[in-house]
Amino acid sequence: MAKPGDTDFDPSDLIDNEEDVVNIDTDRIDTDSLKEASELVENLKDIYADPEFMKANPKFATRLKSEVENLRILIKIRKSDEVAHDVLLGAIGRNSANASLYRSLSDIQRTILSTTSELTSKVKDINLMLKNIQLELFHQDATAPQTDPETGEVVDGDQPEQTTFRGSKDFIKQMREELDQESND
Repeated sequence: MAKPGDTDFDPSDLIDNEEDVVNIDTDRIDTDSLKEASELVENLKDIYADPEFMKANPKFATRLKSEVENLRILIKIRKSDEVAHDVLLGAIGRNSANASLYRSLSDIQRTILSTTSELTSKVKDINLMLKNIQLELFHQDATAPQTDPETGEVVDGDQPEQTTFRGSKDFIKQMREELDQESND
């Protein structure tokens, strides 16, 4: 047990008697975390990835499963930290003179913020990974041989070359030039 004035945290400081024992359902936290992580990745996958692509690229699908596991761990840590945060607040309410509880509260709050930041970063990484796949598929479609929509035959070079624009100013400029040219014809 910590001596008066000692700032080292002793978990027994959280428990004044048998009634204060807190049972944390870690299995439920784990299950809920897996569910939330899976739903998040599925929602992102539905936005960006084609189901046929996922079947055709099992390595990418495996990578997404790995990302689900990373998200599950981060969500579980955050949920567990939130429970510990609430327990610490209750303990401070019962024993407001214990300095180690305040230090632990500050540490857990820092951890919650850090974990939330990591979660946000991981979601951005997954979002970018899926977006890059979509752009890659779009680029592959754009460079694929053009086919006649009615006959399905490959069209020779009579299709006008498509131009890729980096910004909207160049695109708008070309569109205006084309409109001016059409109105002059």
